[in-house]
Amino acid sequence: MKKEVVLDVVLFSYLAIGIFDVHLNGSDIGVAGPYGSGGEVMKGVKIPLGIQSLTWRDASSGKTFAVKNTVTLTHNQISSDTEYLGVYIYPDDTAELVTSEYLPKPTPRGEQIYKEKSSLMDAKESLLGALARNRDVPTGKPSAK
Repeated sequence: MKKEVVLDVVLFSYLAIGIFDVHLNGSDIGVAGPYGSGGEVMKGVKIPLGIQSLTWRDASSGKTFAVKNTVTLTHNQISSDTEYLGVYIYPDDTAELVTSEYLPKPTPRGEQIYKEKSSLMDAKESLLGALARNRDVPTGKPSAK
């Protein structure tokens, strides 16, 4: 049985920060902006089967983070058609590895994070719009006291 596989790796970050120096078992697998998703493919990454090491650095502070959960890649996740490994990093510093025959897509958990982010941004824009409409606009007239 093989002890390692060679796959094309796609990084998805559901973090609100930019990240760099993202390493899977010491191999650089890319960078991502806030809520960055699958824009780059790292071709031909050798990945040992078993427990994986995953770390990344915060683009603002330079602080290094390591995945909090155990992420594993096993023979059962690899078929003869497997070409890609999606690496998904979540806001709670956990991660998920998903193999696929085709270019990876966001996970259901990631889609939910995108929806929540979008809802928060819509609410913020609505609030800012309401504040702008309701503020006192100078008219050039002296105020009545």
